[in-house]
Amino acid sequence: MDSSSKFVYYPFTFLMRSTSNGIPVLLYHFKSPRTHQWYIVRVEEYPNNFYGIKFYLKADALSPHKYNRLTGLNEPRPVINTCIAILLELHKSNTKASFGFIGANLEGETNNETKRFRVYRSILSSYFSEEVYLHYQILDQSAYAMVRKSELEKNPNLITEISTYFSDNYTNFD
Repeated sequence: MDSSSKFVYYPFTFLMRSTSNGIPVLLYHFKSPRTHQWYIVRVEEYPNNFYGIKFYLKADALSPHKYNRLTGLNEPRPVINTCIAILLELHKSNTKASFGFIGANLEGETNNETKRFRVYRSILSSYFSEEVYLHYQILDQSAYAMVRKSELEKNPNLITEISTYFSDNYTNFD
């Protein structure tokens, strides 16, 4: 992490562990002190200690486009940083953890290297060291994974296993 940049995030709360379509999910939420809006963060637990993260504005919870729309609240950095803080907490509590996301496309945007993907990739590479994680990208799906190198050494097929399971299950934006 660049020591000149200040890591500002909102306090978050773990809500519960649940299951969605057979996938274990850790649910968190946080409230923006600036806009007073609530956000929901879903961390899906996949095999091989792989966690996929999704987040959305609570007001959009029932929208089928909750992952695709822009909020217009002009606070992307602290919101994204809050998601990163959640991942960093998981990184500390599970020494085998790897992480990933798909940068959902905006309306009219293709799935290839989306705007969200480019923003998330840029920010995440600052907080998850390449000494610890292999940063792996699938540009045509806007998928990004940070695979823990110590686990990759134990299982050379780990990226293939994670990629297959992640792409088969994460695209279900429920």
